[in-house]
Amino acid sequence: MKVDMPIELFLEKIESRFLVFPLSRHAARLAAELSPTFPGDPFDRIIAGTALAENLPLITVDQNIRVSRVVKTIW
Repeated sequence: MKVDMPIELFLEKIESRFLVFPLSRHAARLAAELSPTFPGDPFDRIIAGTALAENLPLITVDQNIRVSRVVKTIW
């Protein structure tokens, strides 16, 4: 994805439309404890760990995450 504006402005726009969670120690631990069969991408693991820590469903079209059934997914 190409962003046609300064990154700070882009991030401000994102944060104005969504709730952005900081990476908590609890979410990081949950991400690290995910099964080896869960997708290995570190960002996917952090996102899933955060969803688990916050007890929220994850909106994703990523089939690997959806098939894992580790987190509740929408979409």
